[in-house]
Amino acid sequence: MLGPLTKYDRYTGAQAAAWERKTHPSSAAAEWHGYCHAWAASSVLELEPRVRRLLTLPSREEVQLTIGDQKALQAASHARDVANLYGPGATATTSNRPNTRTCFPISCGAS
Repeated sequence: MLGPLTKYDRYTGAQAAAWERKTHPSSAAAEWHGYCHAWAASSVLELEPRVRRLLTLPSREEVQLTIGDQKALQAASHARDVANLYGPGATATTSNRPNTRTCFPISCGAS
């Protein structure tokens, strides 16, 4: 995710890659971890990229977005979509009450 976010930052002047590094340190989880729900949403809601894109930066430098880069950026754009989890094990711990479990639809009482 950092490669596509770095390209995005170069184009927009944002700090998305730095935020990703700080918020999701690579030592804490596998590199791909954390974007499954976002990838699922983007694969249904966005048109699939089929060609590479060439971006021209304000400095006139060109940055190529591969199909994979575009898919990663689409997934990143859906990372904060609401994700309803269903089935066994679809529970989460409420961050401000660590000993409280939150049940998601259909999973309440599932083991």
